Amino acid sequence: MNMRFALGVLVIIVCSATFIGCMDSGRKAEWAFLQTTESQFQEKPISEMVFHSEGKYHAVGIRSEYSGTNIWILLNPKASPFYKQIPQGQFSITDLEFQAIVASGKASETVLECLQSHIIKQPK
Repeated sequence: MNMRFALGVLVIIVCSATFIGCMDSGRKAEWAFLQTTESQFQEKPISEMVFHSEGKYHAVGIRSEYSGTNIWILLNPKASPFYKQIPQGQFSITDLEFQAIVASGKASETVLECLQSHIIKQPK
């Protein structure tokens, strides 16, 4: 009986470690995608919002009017944290840009909620 209990505990530990390892590798891959994207566009200032995809990863690039840098946001994170932006900084988007992100179908609900707080109201 003790042997079965010990074996059961061992199986739980191995499975838990494997799951945590998979989550950690997913998180690292997402950050690596954002860092690579930032590096690729570093010398190219974005004048308009741009979408960038590689494989299963999708990002949107937005120009920060405050710092003059490109800001990249992962649209479909699968690992915590569920909103990833590089570099950190302030930015704003128009309602039209937000609607384009929604229409892309690539953004998670969490990302959309975060981006919604950056919409600036356009005078009519």
